[in-house]
Amino acid sequence: MPSRYIREGWIDSARIDQLDAKAETFFLRLCLKADDFGRYSANPVVLKNTLYPLKDDVRVTDSSRCLAACEKAGLVRCYETIKGPVLEIQDFKQRTRASESKYPSPDESLSDKCPADARHLTAKNENEVDNENDASSLPPAVGDGVGSDFEEFWLAYPRKVGKQAALKAWNSAKQKPDVRTILAAIEQQKRCDQWQRDNGQYIPHPATWINQGRWDDQPVTRPRYERKSTSSLADRVGERMEEYHAWLRETYDPGFVEKLLDPSRAKEDILRDFLRSKGVRV
Repeated sequence: MPSRYIREGWIDSARIDQLDAKAETFFLRLCLKADDFGRYSANPVVLKNTLYPLKDDVRVTDSSRCLAACEKAGLVRCYETIKGPVLEIQDFKQRTRASESKYPSPDESLSDKCPADARHLTAKNENEVDNENDASSLPPAVGDGVGSDFEEFWLAYPRKVGKQAALKAWNSAKQKPDVRTILAAIEQQKRCDQWQRDNGQYIPHPATWINQGRWDDQPVTRPRYERKSTSSLADRVGERMEEYHAWLRETYDPGFVEKLLDPSRAKEDILRDFLRSKGVRV
């Protein structure tokens, strides 16, 4: 891996200052992994696995959110290529050793790949011009833009059903809070009894969750362990033994129980006498 230079200007950079601590750490790791041209995969799954190989507590949604923050701050540029989503760090200014980048540049067009693709794209562009007035009334396609708010929601929501319906509900929800609040609500509700019961059978469909504004729910969660008594362990053991002895006296002959609890009597002899009294040959 080539060396990277972090200059003093990083500290008082206005763009860096727009990032929170997690996003700044993400951007620093991204600078270490990007190629000499400042380019790297913009796939959130790839980013999570390569930038945080030893961090089990970092999720794909975290990478997606941090990438969106870096793009909003003007630190990276994301674009689609035939190889998938790619990012380019702006003003990378690192020493270039490689003759060419591993990733396509933003200027590369998919129409350059083969004549068939070029014809397909030309026809598609003509249709888009013809239908320009109608396009504004349609919801954006799923996956438009890297790290969109809806994609962050979709990655975090545990029940992956009805994505198009969820997208329509998302675009129609005008009073929804910012995506961080929504993601925090999802993480809290993942731990509630309803969502964990029967392998998530009672988790609402994502479109229903959005339409009903369920980010405002206050789920009831039960503590995993409950201490019913503050007494010492010895006291609790003594209480249980007294309950056990009372049960023995109610179930079996009181004389037998007293003999069994007598520490001076051999337990084998007592049990043998008891079994013989019940007609069992021993």
